[in-house]
Amino acid sequence: MAGSIPSVRKPPKAKAREDADGLIGASVRPTGLRSAPSASQPYANGKSFSSAVIGDLLASASIAPRVSAASKRQALSIISEIAARALSLKASEVFDALMNREAAGPTGLGRGVALPHAHVGGLDRLHGIFVRLEAPVDFGAVDDEPVDLLFALLAPRDGGSEHLRALARVSRLLREADIRQQLRSASGADAIHALLARESPPYAA
Repeated sequence: MAGSIPSVRKPPKAKAREDADGLIGASVRPTGLRSAPSASQPYANGKSFSSAVIGDLLASASIAPRVSAASKRQALSIISEIAARALSLKASEVFDALMNREAAGPTGLGRGVALPHAHVGGLDRLHGIFVRLEAPVDFGAVDDEPVDLLFALLAPRDGGSEHLRALARVSRLLREADIRQQLRSASGADAIHALLARESPPYAA
């Protein structure tokens, strides 16, 4: 997929760590699986994201439990290909949007987790893509640890601040050590989806 990697200016660690550590752990509950959504399908039962759970962003078709990538760039390329297949988007446009966001500041949160995200045309709502790497790669994380768990969030171009609330909730869930451990040992896409759906009912926005 195209072009050279944009130069990445790493943000001050203190600020990045403050942003990541400001998110508080959440209690969890299980929920069921669902089929792959289209780019314009509403959340479960027609809910807005403010009343949905993280699992409503994902489907088995958007989860890749065994991915080999040699670099951040290759990992984002794979995420873009998954998004193209699952959501009928152009992989090159998703990739460029994710890389442009990384150029503004790395999205590695620490503890082996990254939350790449971008606004993408052709979407009517938020969608998530989850990738588990077989070997971690450098993601410019705040703790300098390589990343093996990636939750990519794709938002509509006119999505307002909803994606910020979603990022905060995904970050909060993945800050739980037991969730990260179980995600790394989960047997496949269905098991990963069930873990990512284990979120407390959200507060009203």
